[in-house]
Amino acid sequence: MNKITGVDFSDMNLTDYGETSRERPFDDILDVLGPMSFVEPVSAAEAERYRGRVPDGLLEFWRRSGRGALLQGFAWLCDPALLQPVVEEVFAGDPEYDAADFTCYLYDYEGTIEAWGAKNQRCTIDLTAFDQAKVHVHGPGPLRDLQQGSRTPDFHVANFLRILGYRLGHDMHEDYSDYHMFTSASNRLGRLEPGEIFGFFPSRQMGGEGYPEDMQKVGVVEHLLFHTQLDRPTLIGWEPIPGGGGFSRPFPIRKLGPQLD
Repeated sequence: MNKITGVDFSDMNLTDYGETSRERPFDDILDVLGPMSFVEPVSAAEAERYRGRVPDGLLEFWRRSGRGALLQGFAWLCDPALLQPVVEEVFAGDPEYDAADFTCYLYDYEGTIEAWGAKNQRCTIDLTAFDQAKVHVHGPGPLRDLQQGSRTPDFHVANFLRILGYRLGHDMHEDYSDYHMFTSASNRLGRLEPGEIFGFFPSRQMGGEGYPEDMQKVGVVEHLLFHTQLDRPTLIGWEPIPGGGGFSRPFPIRKLGPQLD
């Protein structure tokens, strides 16, 4: 029997590693999160194909460090082409958004996608959420920052990557936290390989309870395409919380896809 290789974060500081630099936000990402694994180099020609589609700082990071698994497979910097079929299904027939406007650069261990668009900037695609598939599209408009008023695209993406460690370590001793779900599945099934995620069986949108023991290794593209067939994703917007000190809360807008007159 092959030995299962799990994950171990016991020697890492996941919750307190300082603020992201405004001037050089990508510089210390691997110092904070540890070395990438399954690294694929990115050529200058390939990086140039995405010029104007993702922030320049991310392209420079690709060229310098490559793409691969962060935090032992908790999240993956990926070739945008990998998840394009999923994005095409998500936005198929929508009168407002076009799949060609979004470039995927990261997915996490459950298959939540982070994409970028020149017009709308941040886009989060969560097709395996408990109650319904959800898509958050930020723009158009500036990226808000509670300290500086707005964020540059480089700072936003780099900061998102850096705080993956905080997200993993947050509530790490609580059941059903990201830490508990990811480490439980990894230590039972082995570390994720490129193109894999942990999927729930049955799906949480088909009555599954979402226990760690319900997770299995699956192909990220196939699993997410399956979930696009269950229902059209709901477009989520954000509105200010009255008296919330600048914070916002999500609210459903409409289903993505063709609209009935």
